[in-house]
Amino acid sequence: HWWPRMVGRDYNRTVARAAGLVYAIGLNLALLPRLVMGLRGVPQEMLILETGAGRLVYLSSFGREQETEADTTGMQLAARSGYDPAALGDALTTLEQTTTQLSGQARRFSWVDSHPMTPDRVAKVEQVAAGLSWQPGTPFARNRAGVYKRLDGLLWGNENPGSGFFRDQLFLQPDMGFAMAFPAGWETLNTPRFVGAKRPDNRALVILGSAGPPAPPRAYAEAFIAELEKQADVAPDETDGFEVGDWPAHFVRIRDTSGSEPASIYYVWVLAERNMFQIIAAGLESETDVMREAVFSLREMTDTERDSVVSYRVRAVAAADGDTLAILGEREANQWNEELTAIVNGIDASAPLAPDQPVKILRAEPY
Repeated sequence: HWWPRMVGRDYNRTVARAAGLVYAIGLNLALLPRLVMGLRGVPQEMLILETGAGRLVYLSSFGREQETEADTTGMQLAARSGYDPAALGDALTTLEQTTTQLSGQARRFSWVDSHPMTPDRVAKVEQVAAGLSWQPGTPFARNRAGVYKRLDGLLWGNENPGSGFFRDQLFLQPDMGFAMAFPAGWETLNTPRFVGAKRPDNRALVILGSAGPPAPPRAYAEAFIAELEKQADVAPDETDGFEVGDWPAHFVRIRDTSGSEPASIYYVWVLAERNMFQIIAAGLESETDVMREAVFSLREMTDTERDSVVSYRVRAVAAADGDTLAILGEREANQWNEELTAIVNGIDASAPLAPDQPVKILRAEPY
């Protein structure tokens, strides 16, 4: 992560693969004791309670200072590039209004906030902008319609189908073409690195991620066992091959009997047609059947599931004579309400639109 930032170039292929393997092994070894402690009933909050709150307040304050510094640096770069640095204030205000409209509530200050309050941030922007000189440069678009044209097709929202999404407990990944069902009632989580779910009482969890380049699952398991024995002097309690549907798979099991109820952690590698998956399933042994069912639910998406995926995209449209936001929104199937459409476009929600006036809207479209 930090290497290209420090030296300005990426790893070569060999070093990158080695670094990825070391990271994967280190992450698994780091998670192992925490998973075991969690299965024994020790909540993570207990481990950080003594220092967590004070450290969080300190880091939040530091984060707010970093955001202010980032604003200043960004404004300096904008001024050098021929853009009005004070425009950042308008952008931040629009962002705040958009957030309030989407959430239904105005932001209130908290000591653990990582960002300054918007009015304070805008005031600082105006102060810094007053001390910067700039000359208009060559614009990347001739007018507002040109700007909107560049934004046409932009994905909107926090559920980009390309990142995968949950439909109830079923996780769908249309770009990678797979689906996986997690147990009913479990709390789900989708991140750029993994997708997973856990029981609300922390008695079990299942995590799915990418293992690396396609290879026989047994090879991944053997490499993991070798590093586990070398780095932690731990030998697996069980390892074997099996199949998930038509896909070959291999698992490594580590059992813990030191608690009031035995627990196991399963590391599973699955070779699909286009992907190499790794699954980590950890829980009390009374949850084994539930975890097994989740693992065996991994499969290809069906054509029906693919066809049902919808994406929300920003579209640039032109107003017709006599249009208002309400009339235009109904004709163009706009998914935003009138207030949010006005905020996003920087216009008055009740004002009539001029003929051919460019307007950004949001459409629901097949992915």
